[in-house]
Amino acid sequence: MLKYVGETGHREHKKPVALADSKSAISDHANSLHHDIDWPNVRIIDHESHWRPRKIREAISIVKRKPEINRDSGYHLAPVYGSVLPPFNETGN
Repeated sequence: MLKYVGETGHREHKKPVALADSKSAISDHANSLHHDIDWPNVRIIDHESHWRPRKIREAISIVKRKPEINRDSGYHLAPVYGSVLPPFNETGN
């Protein structure tokens, strides 16, 4: 299973995938490799309604999970975060 971390919900990614829009990393991956996205099994890992905390959570999740599809690391985190964040494990965080 490939991982992707983003701040939008999966609904926002369905249209770019269907239209082969290269602005979306998920669409790029799915269309260039002819992969079908298993939309019913997409998992939302967190919710945050405020912009800055959402950006920080996204960046922390990218650092911890090291998703294969993401094009960038999101919001810039100070390098110290890499040494203080516990590693990701599939059972919890």
